[in-house]
Amino acid sequence: MTGLQQFAVVLVNAILLQDGTTLAALLSLDSAVTSRAAADYLARGGPSVHSLASNLNTAKASGGFGGGSAFGRLPPPWQSGLSVLLEHRLLASAALGGRSWQDAFAHLAEALGAFHGAIRTEGRWVVAALLRLSTDVRVLAKQADVAAAAAERAAAAAVAARSAGGGAADAPPAGDGGAFAPPPLPPRALEAAERTIKKGFTLAISDRGDAGATKKWAALGLVNQLFRCYFSLNQLRLCRNLIRAVEAASFLPFDGFPAPHRVTYKYFTGRLSLYEEHYGDAVASLSYALTRLPAEPPAGAAAAAPGADRYAGHRRAILLYLVPARLLLGVAPSPSLLRRHGLADTYGGIVRGVTVGDYGAYGAALARHEPLFMRRALYLVLDKLRTLVHRSLLRAVQRALDGKTRLRVAWWAAAMAVGAGGEEVDAVEAECVAANLISLGLVKGYIAHRAGFIVLANTTAFPPVAGVMRQRRGGDGHAAP
Repeated sequence: MTGLQQFAVVLVNAILLQDGTTLAALLSLDSAVTSRAAADYLARGGPSVHSLASNLNTAKASGGFGGGSAFGRLPPPWQSGLSVLLEHRLLASAALGGRSWQDAFAHLAEALGAFHGAIRTEGRWVVAALLRLSTDVRVLAKQADVAAAAAERAAAAAVAARSAGGGAADAPPAGDGGAFAPPPLPPRALEAAERTIKKGFTLAISDRGDAGATKKWAALGLVNQLFRCYFSLNQLRLCRNLIRAVEAASFLPFDGFPAPHRVTYKYFTGRLSLYEEHYGDAVASLSYALTRLPAEPPAGAAAAAPGADRYAGHRRAILLYLVPARLLLGVAPSPSLLRRHGLADTYGGIVRGVTVGDYGAYGAALARHEPLFMRRALYLVLDKLRTLVHRSLLRAVQRALDGKTRLRVAWWAAAMAVGAGGEEVDAVEAECVAANLISLGLVKGYIAHRAGFIVLANTTAFPPVAGVMRQRRGGDGHAAP
């Protein structure tokens, strides 16, 4: 039996037996069986000689499908769409073997579209395969966009080099790519992937089957794939439509979905809440994600075997956003927590700045890790902590003056200058910073402008940050009306 026939036998039997695990494995980009089938398919001539349907019929006639009857027993949607699905799936493997990311993505996206048509009347058993194909389409789309951008840069550099040398740029030979040409690639593959995955999401949530046997169980996993697309494309506003769908009464019970799907969902919704300044919601969602991960191994075991905690990277990724979310509510992480998760260098200076008013440590950490913070879309979030650093610095000045409630603006300006590394801070700027703290409710008092004093309240001049934020954000992390 050839590699193509073996692949077809296993796949058709998986459909007939409704074996979703096997079907997902065969459609995965990691499948060795599928890779061998792709090589065999190309050796037979592929689409330039005859369609995959004729190859399937050849396999059926030779007894590859259990006496030639299995293929005919497939439901009509599978019989009409299987040829297109498998042809593009095999060509995706072939393109991937040649490191052609654009071709691989274009073919796999076509395969996913055909899969949507084939499973329209199927139930929960296709969920694993739908999620596997959707994930692979998104991953290939990102790789295709990276490769396209690299090729564009290389072409521009080549043109610039030829122009600098006075030569004329050679035009590439014309041609349509031959029989193996993939479907046309859109300008941004990830945008095309989002549209295709969203069709699968619509298909899943529209399933009217019984709760135990519906494709709706794919919905949360597909939402997570769409979240990844929107975060990569910087289209965060579209996430709210998905969140409304998940929170709708018709959506399946959230706790019924697999833990990995729930953790990923809360991770992204927590990040979204953080960006929208709903800090209470951000802490709640990110804490949910962190606590639903499998428990950490004992400290001794982790030290003896560095790879013992399989989820160490996941914990660190969540804490990258949870730490600033909690800081914005006035709650600092312990030094041991930062050390345990490899975040002491990243956040140590920032935490010190927020807790004791060390403006130099805060600024140095923000500058040193700027590439990481920009890459993780955290820089603007962490810049908002500057106000809390000023608050702690003002508190430190008051303590240094034995708790005086009347502080000269000049003293405050001098303290700010020291924190800024000796850069001069005038009285106007110092007054503005203090006035901002008072207007935000982070400091209780007033500015005696003519006298040149900051007058602090006799009691509770520095109210708890969490309480101030709750009052400002409506008590639950949302903006107050």
